[in-house]
Amino acid sequence: MINLLLSNKIDIMISICLVIISFYLLKKFLARQFIDIKKNNVTNINHDNDDDYLFQFNIDKRSLRPSYARFMRRKLQQELTNDSCLCVICWNDRKNIVLLPCRHLCVCVTCSRQLWNNTQKQTCPICRNQVDNLLEIFV
Repeated sequence: MINLLLSNKIDIMISICLVIISFYLLKKFLARQFIDIKKNNVTNINHDNDDDYLFQFNIDKRSLRPSYARFMRRKLQQELTNDSCLCVICWNDRKNIVLLPCRHLCVCVTCSRQLWNNTQKQTCPICRNQVDNLLEIFV
């Protein structure tokens, strides 16, 4: 289960990297093609030679930012809703134990038992503060 979740996260990261690289390569290609970014529509097409065309476009960068921001916001919300209920230690069971005094809701019952029985370190996996007590919650 951990490997599946890890591979899903790696796939998401690889996809995001590929999108970023694609935008970079597209920008580089457009720069090589002498594209002048000024307006939202095609403003001028010169046919000086049959082989050499000069296209002048305007791709407003500000118009791309909101759609990319919406995409990333949706992606983050999906990731949070999928992963937010899972224990941060085992990633198998639902979180239902609050660690006190830091009040982080981050572990399942099984992992909390292991954490509490560990006499050397009873620390929160999020903030690394000392855990004094555990509180089970029911949602």
